[in-house]
Amino acid sequence: MESDCGRAIQTLKDRGIRHDVSLVQHIWDLMNIQWEVSLRVINRESNKVADALANLAWKLSSGFHDFVDPPSCVSSLVMADLPD
Repeated sequence: MESDCGRAIQTLKDRGIRHDVSLVQHIWDLMNIQWEVSLRVINRESNKVADALANLAWKLSSGFHDFVDPPSCVSSLVMADLPD
């Protein structure tokens, strides 16, 4: 898992500390499944598409949203990530 939020990654790594936040507990439950999980902090520039999608999520109604094509807010970012 990659995040540009060092505090979030540290929270997930500190399993000995009890958290009342259900999202943290849910992520810990997923991390306990038999698969390899690594947590690392990345710089914000490496996370532009995820950041744009997170900002878009605040503007959408709750529920599942399926995109056939990338939303317009990330199209140029996705194109910039494609190899030449």
